[in-house]
Amino acid sequence: ALPVPGSLLPSGNNVLKVRVNGVCGIDYLEENWVINRYPDAVISVEKGEVLVSNYDSGNQWYYNNELIPGAVDKTYKPSESGIYGLVVAHETCSSITEIKFSITGLEDVQEFMSVFPNPFRNSIHIKGLSPDTSEERAIIINSMGQLMGQFEIKYDPINNSGYLNLDELADGFYIIKIKSKDTYLSYPIIKDSKI
Repeated sequence: ALPVPGSLLPSGNNVLKVRVNGVCGIDYLEENWVINRYPDAVISVEKGEVLVSNYDSGNQWYYNNELIPGAVDKTYKPSESGIYGLVVAHETCSSITEIKFSITGLEDVQEFMSVFPNPFRNSIHIKGLSPDTSEERAIIINSMGQLMGQFEIKYDPINNSGYLNLDELADGFYIIKIKSKDTYLSYPIIKDSKI
């Protein structure tokens, strides 16, 4: 199998042409395939009390990294404070996002972190780190759920941000977990050394 990052593939109908070395010469195999691109999952807050997905279907809500049984609608009304996650399934792939929510209202939507650029080449930046993150490490998990390691976050207190060097990772899809106060926030990231 030859992995190809989705960011390098054009959207729409395509023809895949593979050259195969045969016994009596070189043969070609052509296969039709379709790439469907989906926007990232986004959680918004309606009236300070209802979490809203940007997708009408395929939703699954989580509370503090635990699946909420039956919570599969576009909206979810939290009953307690914590980290609420959303996984949106699109055919054979999914999109993940999280938000910190307080039952008295959202503790400022900007309080959650952002990880960029994504896809990235060698390193990523993390915006919205709290000062207590300055001694923390990020945990990286691959698409098979295997721990790839813990990486030091180089903290910049002036910009309330961090820098993470991920040169040693191979190209592919990963989940980065960053500690924020008493919990970990998870973000999907894609490494593509060709960008």
